Amino acid sequence: MVGWVAPGCIDPYVLSDALSPNSSLAGVKGAGTFNFSLNYDFTELIPQDVDVISQHDWIFANWEFHKAHCAYVWRILASALERKSKGEKGVYIYRTLLTYEHSLHCSKVLLDREKSLLEPTKMQAGGTNRCVLL
Repeated sequence: MVGWVAPGCIDPYVLSDALSPNSSLAGVKGAGTFNFSLNYDFTELIPQDVDVISQHDWIFANWEFHKAHCAYVWRILASALERKSKGEKGVYIYRTLLTYEHSLHCSKVLLDREKSLLEPTKMQAGGTNRCVLL
């Protein structure tokens, strides 16, 4: 996610895998580190650090990150549903991931073949990612 997340809503395995250059998705640019900026032309870079990113209402990433982000949140959802189906209690998920609108948004992002992976995309970063109990 982009921005602050309640600790109970973080899936440590999925988060670790999403940031790892050794992830099975790193080779297809679905994991690892990405560039973030305070402006469209990427002249004010900021680190991929939630404490820095969450200090800003809006940031820029490139389309490559946006695709990786959508793949990441779907992995979070799949992991949460799998854990819940195995009887785990207290499984929380980002509220936005339970909306059909967000699944449509991510479907469009992932299926888009016209935008360059380097094209900047503006992303909301400030605020809190709300969690709900499954």
